[in-house]
Amino acid sequence: MSILNIKINMILAHDFGLGIGIDNKLPWKIKEDLDLFKHITNGHAVIMGRKTFDSLPFVRGLPNRLNIVITRDESKHGSTDGPDVIYADSIITAIFIANKHHDTAFIIGGKTIYEDSLKFVNGNIYITTVKTNHECDTHISEDFFREMQDLQFTRLFYYDYDKFIFTIHKRIKDI
Repeated sequence: MSILNIKINMILAHDFGLGIGIDNKLPWKIKEDLDLFKHITNGHAVIMGRKTFDSLPFVRGLPNRLNIVITRDESKHGSTDGPDVIYADSIITAIFIANKHHDTAFIIGGKTIYEDSLKFVNGNIYITTVKTNHECDTHISEDFFREMQDLQFTRLFYYDYDKFIFTIHKRIKDI
């Protein structure tokens, strides 16, 4: 029996070239995709790296979510920044913090956090594929998608929007 009672999900967006960012920002602005992100993650814990947190347009994290920020800055480990931001030293610590406060968490980036946390996802992976190539300095690796297959994720949902494709993948084997 697991001591964790939390569903760990992941949500990410990439373009056709697997680009996910440039200068610590999304290289595209698609309202429908941002609305989906907000709707899906609203009211849940979100786990992210420090660079992703710093790139948010909100000073104190994403509203109506517990923002858990993974940082190498030891002076911040275990500290808070207002009621909705907690700093953690690792993905595992972040998951334990999320488990104390919520029954659902979302891994929201960046690249290293995505790649290092995939093995912990026991729920869904929500993927937006933007239908263009953008200038990016950060890419998700092709190995990420191979690992998704190795971990036995299967596609549950596919919807083709005008500017992007939205898919949901579910892990079919318990971890």
